[in-house]
Amino acid sequence: MKRGKYEKGDILEIPLPDGRVGYCRGIAKDNIGFLFEIFDVISTKPLGADELISKKPSRKTVAYVNEYSVKKHWKYVGKVIPESDDIPPLFYGDGAIHWTIHYPDGRKEVLSPSKVPYQEMLDRGYIHQVLWLVDDIEQLLDKNQPLKFKPFVGKGA
Repeated sequence: MKRGKYEKGDILEIPLPDGRVGYCRGIAKDNIGFLFEIFDVISTKPLGADELISKKPSRKTVAYVNEYSVKKHWKYVGKVIPESDDIPPLFYGDGAIHWTIHYPDGRKEVLSPSKVPYQEMLDRGYIHQVLWLVDDIEQLLDKNQPLKFKPFVGKGA
């Protein structure tokens, strides 16, 4: 297990319930947390970082994942710095009033959710700036269950 903070290029092994493993790589850090690219590679045996990258894995998705739970559940296997900073646009908002989009070049844009629904934001390749739990990522890899944001609804709503 890696001690300290994650860094760009850190590759982590994600254990799945049936003994297989998936992989992700850290690509950026901001005020929300650490952003990981989740790879499409699922293996029946552990792979080293270089072996994983030699398979030329595709990016299944990009997600912020709770670092505390990552340290408890996922295993650091090495470091391979990405060849490019291919970070997709990120968006946040409650979906009732507006979406705020942050582009990699620093630009911001505000959109009305009535004009651009949540699913369309995802279809455009934008990443919802939500902090996911390791269980969400493991379900994505194990059962191909998409990450689905469920907004909190408080009392009286």
